[in-house]
Amino acid sequence: MQRVIKTMIENFKRKTHCFIQLMEYCRKTLDRPASRSIKRLLGYVLGFLLFYAPFALFHRAAACLLNIESNLTIHSFCLRVPTAHLLDGKIFQLNLPVISLFLLSLSAFFLGPIFCGKLCPAGALTEYLSMLVPEKYKISWADHIPVLHVRYGFFLGFILSSFLGGHLACAYCNFYTFDLLINYIPFGQITAFSSSMLLTLILWILILGVFTKGGRGYCSFFCPVGTLQNIIYILGSRILPIHGRLSIIRTRCNGCGLCLLKCPMNAMSVNDNGIAEQNMHLCILCMNCADKCPSKAIRYTIGKNEGQPDVQKF
Repeated sequence: MQRVIKTMIENFKRKTHCFIQLMEYCRKTLDRPASRSIKRLLGYVLGFLLFYAPFALFHRAAACLLNIESNLTIHSFCLRVPTAHLLDGKIFQLNLPVISLFLLSLSAFFLGPIFCGKLCPAGALTEYLSMLVPEKYKISWADHIPVLHVRYGFFLGFILSSFLGGHLACAYCNFYTFDLLINYIPFGQITAFSSSMLLTLILWILILGVFTKGGRGYCSFFCPVGTLQNIIYILGSRILPIHGRLSIIRTRCNGCGLCLLKCPMNAMSVNDNGIAEQNMHLCILCMNCADKCPSKAIRYTIGKNEGQPDVQKF
């Protein structure tokens, strides 16, 4: 009996050791830059499956769990409408968009704006399209205008518009425009574009997309949902003792500037001491910077990064 038990224990140890080796191999494989790029692309595919018809897996799951009615269009998930009503009291209505915005805000508070950097297909589309255009044809808006002034100015006007009788939630919406491009136009269902939608299409895809450095100009300037996430991200980093964030290890950073070139939101810079800095007002935690960092000085961490001092720019 003892021999049988001993044999079982040895087999268990051997299998556990093999499993640990397999997991370590998978971790090292997925940690390679090429694999991380594929993982990020798959994240955006998952975002499409979760939030856009005909799949709309998030809508289906929420409707089932909460016993509420929900159609399978992007409108039933719309994050812009509750964002527009942050100050006028309508945000307290219990419906799927409000619940979605609450969950999104909760994730940004604890983990950062991972929705933008990992799941949002509307932002990813223009970023990937911009890779097809040579850099010499792209505009770096930060060199010409104060990005944060425009970003927060638009956000303030967006949430105040409900008090002035305006309604910007559905106007200039790249989420809905993306839905039209994916689910309607390819199947011959040509929709009448309003002037605001045509302007959105031109700004989002072309001027602030394909011909903008990083491809996320629309995200930088005119996405109130992304701006709200960054505000909550900053609040969480200041309040919580343990918080998901980008960390930069001073002792490893050599100031090469590759993170600046690869950041789609222009959220990275190099300070006077030759150390990379993250601008938390713009960073979407896509981790492009970490993938390209030759000294492995940038990483996503929960709390402090192994006791090393980190650099962040508020």
